[in-house]
Amino acid sequence: MGTPSTFPELRGNFTPVPDLLFDTLLKASLPREELVVTLFLVHKNYQFERTMTLVPLEAIIAGTDLDQVAALRGLRAALERGTVLQFHTESSSTPANFYLLNTEENQRVMGPFLPDAPAPLAEAAAQIAAGEEQRPRPAVAAPPPRSAPR
Repeated sequence: MGTPSTFPELRGNFTPVPDLLFDTLLKASLPREELVVTLFLVHKNYQFERTMTLVPLEAIIAGTDLDQVAALRGLRAALERGTVLQFHTESSSTPANFYLLNTEENQRVMGPFLPDAPAPLAEAAAQIAAGEEQRPRPAVAAPPPRSAPR
């Protein structure tokens, strides 16, 4: 898929995204795969002014130009950085992983269903703004099976 030389007319639908996200992402020097995955999750999280969206790997692949290996590399990097959370479900047919942005609201709602989640994105943004070195966080392991909130 080639990059267009110009953007099409930029009118119509918009996804309102908090400036803090842009400030954080632009200062973090993310690898391309991690940036694409993170921007896709930002879009899904704030599209239609939602507060939380659980996104499966298949949707990330379908909504970006990443193949499965690249999407998984981007997700792994974002999980280690702490900007993305992973939610694991067990069903009678198939276990599944879903991904969502690490925001205070998402942690509040999903906290009981997440393993030791990293600090919310606002805290990471403050560290980046203060010039503190970001140490990679441990990967978020899949939590024990629990039913999802209703």
